[in-house]
Amino acid sequence: MPPKPRRKNSPREEPKTSLTPTSFLSDPPVERALSIETRKSGGWQVGIHISDAAEYVQPETPIDREARKRGTAAHLGEKIIAVLPAILNERCSLLPDTERLTFSILLTLDESGELLEYEIQASVIQIDYHLTYQQAQAILEPGDAEDHPLSSALRPFLDQIGAASQAARQARLKRGAFELNLPDANSHFDDEGELGAFATAPPAQSAVSELVVLANQAVAAHLQALGVPAIYRVQPMPDPADIQEFIKLSNNLGGELYLETEEEVLPLDFQRFTQQFAGLKSERVLTYLLEDTMKPAVYSTTPKPHFGLGLSEGYTRCTSPLSRYADLLVLRVLQAVFEQGRSSRTTRAKEKVDLHHSSCHGQITWNVLPPDLHHEFETEFASAVVHLTERERVAEDAESDLQGLKKTGLMKETHRANFPGFDYRGAVLWFLCGN
Repeated sequence: MPPKPRRKNSPREEPKTSLTPTSFLSDPPVERALSIETRKSGGWQVGIHISDAAEYVQPETPIDREARKRGTAAHLGEKIIAVLPAILNERCSLLPDTERLTFSILLTLDESGELLEYEIQASVIQIDYHLTYQQAQAILEPGDAEDHPLSSALRPFLDQIGAASQAARQARLKRGAFELNLPDANSHFDDEGELGAFATAPPAQSAVSELVVLANQAVAAHLQALGVPAIYRVQPMPDPADIQEFIKLSNNLGGELYLETEEEVLPLDFQRFTQQFAGLKSERVLTYLLEDTMKPAVYSTTPKPHFGLGLSEGYTRCTSPLSRYADLLVLRVLQAVFEQGRSSRTTRAKEKVDLHHSSCHGQITWNVLPPDLHHEFETEFASAVVHLTERERVAEDAESDLQGLKKTGLMKETHRANFPGFDYRGAVLWFLCGN
């Protein structure tokens, strides 16, 4: 698609929150920041601010074609095989005291964690603070907080983020979602991770992930309401026969598990399973076995259920556009909607809807995007979903192989035995060549 000029009558806005955003870093680049304010009526307005890579990576440029080929960043130990050039990642990273172009997803939550409304705006933000998760945890730890230089400035912010995320978590569990007690699960992007479900993580990172997933969920609902093409993340339910085998094995290890319906596996079943074998000596083994029954999440152009998150109406990912090409494509759709989308059935219509706000849901009975652009997105996404799914699988396999190498090296040191080696440079080359 040819690059589209930014509309002069659609300026970027300052996020509607009184608190300067703070960015968190698990792995570079720094792609998102959070802001929060407590509402007078109760609840919170949470801002998830995402680096606008779509503004800098134009379609069908050499950088875009290479990013599409790589698909996702791969984390091979301390080495990160990035999707975009380092200079572009630096230009887009949300760093302190520097204005950056962003997409701001403003979520309004009530005290029970239910999402009341939301708004998505192209914006300009400036980060005042940048924290690692270790720093955030140090501020929150009793006894250590008073000694931390940023404690007085950031402790109220972190407390609000923690309260809002805990409420959102309770709302997620209430609808039947589950969590896996697997502290070594990979989640490089502060979302549901490779498993497709929440796993054990440090409190600060868990809080951010909870709100990031909620923002992705809101964007998926918005794209469906607008009727525009999108890339969704879907995860089928496990095979009931596999679950029955798991139940037999777990019951032999001290569990008392069963399926509510033998022909169908629900996320609520997994929630019951994890609750029932929590605290058993065999809990870790059973959790790994339960994880093994889950089917991998894939990309799709059709909104379908996501088992791991307990969602039946579609889910997408847009919060890591510097590290995942699929997220960048979703931001391009939002950019096209805000710059070229029709907010009324005809140009003469007096009543218009706000394409940025959830209040437009159920009111749109026309094609929001120009027909040619709509078709271009549909064609591009249909050709991309299988490739992007495969690229993520390749990255996960490479990361898993490297972890196996580390374990082999540890065993070799401990037992002074000979084990087959693994070529680290070969893993990097394997990933880059797309094999």
